[in-house]
Amino acid sequence: MLGQAEISVQDTTPKARELTRRDLILHTYNPQTERIAMYWKDASNMLIRTLGGLKRHVEKSQQELIFAMNGGMYHPDYAPVGLFIADHTMHKPVNLNRGVGNFFIQPNGVFYVNAQEQPGICLARDIHKVKNIKHATQSGPMLVINRKINPYFSDTSNYLNIRNGVGITKHGKLIFAMSRKPVTLYEFAHYFKQQRCVNALYLDGSISKTYAPRSRWVQTDGNFGIMIGVLKK
Repeated sequence: MLGQAEISVQDTTPKARELTRRDLILHTYNPQTERIAMYWKDASNMLIRTLGGLKRHVEKSQQELIFAMNGGMYHPDYAPVGLFIADHTMHKPVNLNRGVGNFFIQPNGVFYVNAQEQPGICLARDIHKVKNIKHATQSGPMLVINRKINPYFSDTSNYLNIRNGVGITKHGKLIFAMSRKPVTLYEFAHYFKQQRCVNALYLDGSISKTYAPRSRWVQTDGNFGIMIGVLKK
C-alpha cells in the first residue's frame, strides 16, 4: 500500500513584527531641560494647523521648539473631539460618549501635564481624579493599559498605517514615538510595552507628522487640530 504523500500547507496568517528604534522617530522627554505645551489656536484665535506654523508661533515668543507632533483627533472644523486643556484653560470637556472610529475604541485616554510640569497618561474616565492640569489632550485608543496591550488589538491584524503616540513608564519616563513605516496598532502598542510603559496612548495615524531636528527628521507640514510641542526651558 502506497503511503499518502504529505502535503505542505504554508501558514499565510500575518504575524506581528517586532519594531526596533530604527522603525521609529523617538523622543524621550527630559524634564530637567525641557517642558511640554499643547497648542490649537494662537492668541488671535486663529488655527495654527501645521508643525511649521507651530515652530513660528513658538519662536515669536523667543522660545525654542525641540520636538513636536500632532496631538489628538479632531472634527472637520479642527475642533478637538475630546478633552483639551492649554495653559490651565479647558477648551473642550472630556468626551465619554460611544461612537465609531479609533477615538471611540475603548478605553480611550488622556495625556496630560500638571502644574508641576509632570506628565501622565490615564484612562479618560479617570481624568477627574487628576488635579491641577496645565495641559491635556484626549485621544484613543489606549495602546497599553497597566502594562498590558489593549485587548482590542490583534497580533494577526494586517491594517497598516503610519502611527504616532506617547507612553510613560512607572518611573515617569515619557516616550514620544512615530513609526517611519506603516505598522499595526498591535505592533505599535507592543513597542511601548517593550519599553516598559505602564500606559501608552495612540494619538493618530496616516496623517501623523513629527518635527524632530535632533533625529534629522523635520516635517513642517500637516493639517491638524491639536499639536504637542516640547520646548527648551
